[in-house]
Amino acid sequence: MENFDRPKKNIVREFVASFFGKRIKQTHQLLTLETSDWLFHKEMPNQKLKVYQLPTKDFEKMEQSKPKNIKLEKGDINKKVLESKVKYDGAYIDYCNNYQTNRTPIINMLKNKKFRSGSPIGFTFSTRLGRQVKNRIPTRTRVKSELRPYLTHMSDLPYKDISHGPMVTMLFEVK
Repeated sequence: MENFDRPKKNIVREFVASFFGKRIKQTHQLLTLETSDWLFHKEMPNQKLKVYQLPTKDFEKMEQSKPKNIKLEKGDINKKVLESKVKYDGAYIDYCNNYQTNRTPIINMLKNKKFRSGSPIGFTFSTRLGRQVKNRIPTRTRVKSELRPYLTHMSDLPYKDISHGPMVTMLFEVK
């Protein structure tokens, strides 16, 4: 099991929590992925969180230690959000892979208006492009350009993660 309680990841969680804290007080549904130790929840302990987790050993551990203000469901976050009838009040999704891998589900979530106008949204991606990527535009430039019809870019935090390499956390508001 990977340890996500690392200094640089903790700085990212603090950065995201600060951004969200300035924009929302108490929401109905803030969507996120979470660690089995509830590290994002610890940054925003009074916030209601909706967490989707793939059915793994972590899910069982999370079910047993889940704080009361968290709704935890099994499933792929990208698919579950599209199936849901709920409009979320914000989202922070830390993808451990690159933007290109998650581009289509993100755009589908935004096209289908799964988030309220003015909601804060954050994504974390690996900035590695990989050999198979033909369009070598830097990740941050590409994300800003492709998501511009749906989101207003607010801030970035690039960093290097010990297990995933170069990463960037990008924060937006829904138009």
